[in-house]
Amino acid sequence: MAELGMSRFGNSAPSQEASTEAGRAKLLKQVLRDLEVQNAVLVSPSLSGSYALPFLMRSHHQLRGFVPIAPTSTRNYTKEQFWAVKTPTLIMFGELDHTLARESLQQLHHLPNHSVVKLYKAGHACYLHSPEAFHHALLEFLDHLP
Repeated sequence: MAELGMSRFGNSAPSQEASTEAGRAKLLKQVLRDLEVQNAVLVSPSLSGSYALPFLMRSHHQLRGFVPIAPTSTRNYTKEQFWAVKTPTLIMFGELDHTLARESLQQLHHLPNHSVVKLYKAGHACYLHSPEAFHHALLEFLDHLP
């Protein structure tokens, strides 16, 4: 498991690559290559959508699975672009997330190979509010990937 920190937060200097969708996709692709990760399942909560979605649109064939959790940037893509992505996807969101979850779900439901899990009594960071249910759903998804 690897985590990619986002350069727009903390004391990190702005990254030239991170300033465009193509650059963010290239950056994530390079990280996976450098770590020698193959058949990755990309888990993308919230703001990480600005990295994960450009990568998904350009390099979905490199992913074994995709788990968006109310990600940002879903409106940047058309339903046709989502439809072209065949990666198995588990869309997760918290029942109490009334803004970003709804917006992202409207777009993400265009992914043809998806399932949806709503975590009850959980907000935007549903993996923190309902960790047992989150991990159960995630492990179930991972166990059934081809």
